[in-house]
Amino acid sequence: MDLLVDRTLANGKRLRAALIEFGLGSFAPSAEEILEPDTIWQFGRKPLRVDILTHIPAVSFEGAWRRRVTVDLGGIGIPVLGLDDLIANKRAAGRAKDQADAEMLEAVRALSRRR
Repeated sequence: MDLLVDRTLANGKRLRAALIEFGLGSFAPSAEEILEPDTIWQFGRKPLRVDILTHIPAVSFEGAWRRRVTVDLGGIGIPVLGLDDLIANKRAAGRAKDQADAEMLEAVRALSRRR
């Protein structure tokens, strides 16, 4: 799971507190570390790994937040990237797997627009 976080000190404090509560203790990043661009924290191991990102290619946090989609997961509303932002990010990542994902997502988008 990838989590995109807004790079503000207040958000860094919330992130640190949440990660400490989750059980990371002293391994939780400092609140100030969230201010550094292009930072990634990884916890766990695939397939149960969580990546916390402060930046993703081709998509700003502010734009992604405005265009977010909320999905219901067991009665909890979870904000996720909108389809256009996900495709833009996949295209900008440049890896073969991401390009294939982007093509599949574009096909899904095209099918959903026909309905």
